[in-house]
Amino acid sequence: MLGHVNNVSYFMYFEQGRIEYFEHLNLTDELFSQKAVSVVADLECQYLAQMYLKDPLILHVRVAEIGRSSMEIQYAIMVKDQLKAAGRGTIVLVDTASGKSTPIPEEARRVISDFEQWPGQLT
Repeated sequence: MLGHVNNVSYFMYFEQGRIEYFEHLNLTDELFSQKAVSVVADLECQYLAQMYLKDPLILHVRVAEIGRSSMEIQYAIMVKDQLKAAGRGTIVLVDTASGKSTPIPEEARRVISDFEQWPGQLT
């Protein structure tokens, strides 16, 4: 109504960025298949400055940590050089047959680790 981005939209940006991140790494088959699917366990956003509908935003996404069956993902929304919002969330890989968490495949771990340039062991 006032030309600003509605607070719900930030979460849609996060979701789109997360999907594009995994597509960029060619991991959609590993993390979204008939056998297993990634689901959001929690998601939060810190609104740091107002954004307007015509702002040329840039979304940064990274996997910060990988557990046995989950990943911590961090988000940053920038307009020009100003951080407008920061977010984080956890996704869990779930076996579609059992509905229970399942280990993240080693290949996905390797690809993410290489892309994020993590030194040494994964957490």
